[in-house]
Amino acid sequence: MFAMRRRCAELGIRDLALQCKLFDTLVLPILSYAVEVWGVKPSFGEAAEVLHRSFLKSLLRIRKSTANEVVLAEVGRLPLQIHFWRQVVKYHHRPLGLDGTRLVTLAMLEGFAFSNQAVTAEGGSWPEWHEHVMLFLMKQQRFVCGKFDITAVIDKVKQDYFEQYNTSDSSSLTRYRSLQPDYKYADYLTSVRCFSNRRLLGRFRCGCHSLYVETGRWVGTDRKDRLCQICHSNQDVEDEQHFLFHCPVYSDIRRQYATMFQQAFTAPDLITKADPNVLGGFLRECFSCRKALLSI
Repeated sequence: MFAMRRRCAELGIRDLALQCKLFDTLVLPILSYAVEVWGVKPSFGEAAEVLHRSFLKSLLRIRKSTANEVVLAEVGRLPLQIHFWRQVVKYHHRPLGLDGTRLVTLAMLEGFAFSNQAVTAEGGSWPEWHEHVMLFLMKQQRFVCGKFDITAVIDKVKQDYFEQYNTSDSSSLTRYRSLQPDYKYADYLTSVRCFSNRRLLGRFRCGCHSLYVETGRWVGTDRKDRLCQICHSNQDVEDEQHFLFHCPVYSDIRRQYATMFQQAFTAPDLITKADPNVLGGFLRECFSCRKALLSI
């Protein structure tokens, strides 16, 4: 992975979608080597998932502590475990398509039959691989020893993940869903060519900025006490809404970008409706002003 990133830097490749495609082409096959055997245990693939998320966070230039679900959603990617299960299910399904007299098919069917008997017997043991595949397919409501649609199985896994993503009550995820309702590759990653503006937008969208509503959380400050340190407000929390619309310190900058605020009245509206190139310039000026004031 690091060799790939270094080569991209040498060639001047900054397109995130292309780098993700290179990751899937060059790195993922190595991470998923022999996954048909060990991929049935999600814990075994956690190291690969950590590397995957680290790669995405380095692309977006955001902190390592950023919520993992937010990072995956920002680039429209799914956990690697779903890819691993696809390989496992294909490996399981292949012998079932062979002649019923083939040794590999008979061995697999016998392994599952033994697993069924072992499940009902106390203290029984059975091949662990068969056990995990059985449980997975039964969860997806598929026949273990019959043919099935592999695509439908993986689609069900994706659907379960999306349902978990959309119903999570995590504060960071709830906030992100208001900014990006659809689970897809964020448009600004393609349209914003200025690297610094793209980085600012990514950090702001992912809740990885320096506003006190975020940094105050690190030290355990109650949200109501994370007041704006720029305008010294006694009642306004320095959150995205206050920063973009209400803090009087940035009034002159807002006037320069007046057209951007004509049809947006909340932070999610502004982030989703405004031209990302213009919004990136606005954020850069505001954060530069903020940094200068805090350094005095």
